[in-house]
Amino acid sequence: MAGTVQFNRDVAEWGPKVKPWEKSEDVGFVISEILELYYPVGSLMTARISGNWLGEGEKPENNPETLDLMLQMQEAGGDEYVEIILRSTTFTPFYAGYLFGNEVEITDTLVNGHRVLISSNGHNRFRYEFDGAQYSLAGVLTLAGVSTNAVDAWRHGTKRSARARKAA
Repeated sequence: MAGTVQFNRDVAEWGPKVKPWEKSEDVGFVISEILELYYPVGSLMTARISGNWLGEGEKPENNPETLDLMLQMQEAGGDEYVEIILRSTTFTPFYAGYLFGNEVEITDTLVNGHRVLISSNGHNRFRYEFDGAQYSLAGVLTLAGVSTNAVDAWRHGTKRSARARKAA
């Protein structure tokens, strides 16, 4: 079950390759929420998508609606993130946080019923654990294997701030 995530399809190529469970109205709603907060709409056109099983146990057979989605995105400023859309026990998608960087590894380690994720941005490796509601940063290592803290990691291009919302 563990391994490197393959982002092998562009969102812009969904057209004939889109799978019904990827384009459902509820998935579209979650994606639009993510775009509203962090990305210009053009970022979705260059995003890459991957469907993975992040829950505990073996992936349920013959039911693609159980797959969780990851979107490899790039903000207007150039920083790269992976956005996570998980499926609830009733297969309803919900936003479950983001990862720094663009390389992601799924581990076999479980926390709160979901697999631990490791991402990299070229400077650091980040460990994310599911906290019951979303994936949260649980640890940072430099690529040399030295522990560092989140403040130092933010100094290396892992900044993130929501775009300013329109004034009311």
